[in-house]
Amino acid sequence: MIIAVCVKQIMDPEVPPPLFQIDPETKQAIRSAGVEMVMSPFDEQAVEAAVQLKEAEAGKNEISVILFSVGTADAKDMLKHGLSMGADEAVLISAEDFDVSDSFATASVLVQAIQSVCEPDLILTGRQAADFDVGVVGIGVGELLQWPILNWAKSVTVESGQVKVERVLSNGVDRVSCDLPAVVSIANEFGVPRKPSLRETMKSARKPMSELNSDAFEGSEKLFDHMPRQKTVDVAEPEKSSDCQIIDGDSAAEIAEKLVSTIRDAKLI
Repeated sequence: MIIAVCVKQIMDPEVPPPLFQIDPETKQAIRSAGVEMVMSPFDEQAVEAAVQLKEAEAGKNEISVILFSVGTADAKDMLKHGLSMGADEAVLISAEDFDVSDSFATASVLVQAIQSVCEPDLILTGRQAADFDVGVVGIGVGELLQWPILNWAKSVTVESGQVKVERVLSNGVDRVSCDLPAVVSIANEFGVPRKPSLRETMKSARKPMSELNSDAFEGSEKLFDHMPRQKTVDVAEPEKSSDCQIIDGDSAAEIAEKLVSTIRDAKLI
């Protein structure tokens, strides 16, 4: 059984706000000094889900986990992180050879890359990328392959040619299943992904990592000539404003009374 996992490299979402900058010309975020590039945390959970499936079948069925990412050369470090988590192989698709300006383009490139490398039984993605938070690439992959799509899974199991998941709902969970092959997006409720040990990190250096460019995709030029394009009109940092009011008083009771009165006047209670 082969599990393909789609992952994306992004700027660390925990970066301090003062270090986050946008280039007004290119309308892209600028990577400034001190800002690390990491695997999207939601995609880390997808890798964790794949590795857990592999571990659950150890000794019964052989499962291979292959990572796929569209990115630049520096995304190799991110893919090595996924390998150290327990994936078996990684494939980097050169972002310089394709216009992946929108989600459909990204999904199309991923589908062609996956089909050129393997015949997966299951494709896992994060619920969304933690930079633009669009959350439709996984759906696009399923649509292009015409496979069933199970979104926002908090748990995943594979049994007798079927994938079974618990889907996150606003009022609980929904248990669904479908025949393989299928696409499953992993919800953040899946849990915290593992921290690779030093031993696994060292082992990951010996795991295969390949690179693909446009030459690897037969007929790709024809496909991309007719592909719809997303146009970024504007990107801006959110404006931050605050209004602080100091409440004085001679006693705690007086301060509390003034505080309650202020909150009531603001119609917050």
